Amino acid sequence: MTSSDEFEKITTWKMGMPWEAAIEEMRLRREAVKQLGGKERIARHHDQGKLTIRERIDKLVDKDTFFEVGSLMGRGIYDENGDIIAFLPGAFVEGLAEIDGRQVTVGGEDFTISGGSPAGMHKDARFFMQPMSLQYGIPLVQLCDGAGASAANYEGSGQK
Repeated sequence: MTSSDEFEKITTWKMGMPWEAAIEEMRLRREAVKQLGGKERIARHHDQGKLTIRERIDKLVDKDTFFEVGSLMGRGIYDENGDIIAFLPGAFVEGLAEIDGRQVTVGGEDFTISGGSPAGMHKDARFFMQPMSLQYGIPLVQLCDGAGASAANYEGSGQK
C-alpha cells in the first residue's frame, strides 16, 4: 500500500462536482500507481539486483511507445469525507508498445505489490494482453517475476 507520506491526498470526485475534478483525480491516481509498492519495497527490489516492472518495460520497448492500460485499477482507502487517502495499485502493469517498431502487448507482475499476485483484482494478462494479442495478431510479451504467473495458464490459449 502506498503510505500516506508518499501519497498525495486526492479529493475524490463526487456528484455535483465539475468534470475537471474527475480528470484531476484520474491524473493523480495515474501518478500514484507509478510509486508501485512504495519507496521501501522498490529499494528492497533493487537491493536484490532487480529492476521494477516499469523499469524493465522501459528498457525493453521502443522509447515513448508504452501505452498503459488499466493504470487506474487498484484499491483505495477513503477518509470520512470519501476522499482517497491511500492507494494499492493493481499488481500487474500492462499495455501496448513497440519493440523494434513492431506493435506488441507487454506487461508483467509488479513484485513490489503483493509479491506480484493480482490479489483478487483480476488484472493480469488473461484479461487484456491475451485477447488483444489474439484479436490483432500481435506478439504478447509477458515479463514474469511474481507469484501470479503460470505457464499452464497459457496452454490451449493460442499463444505461441
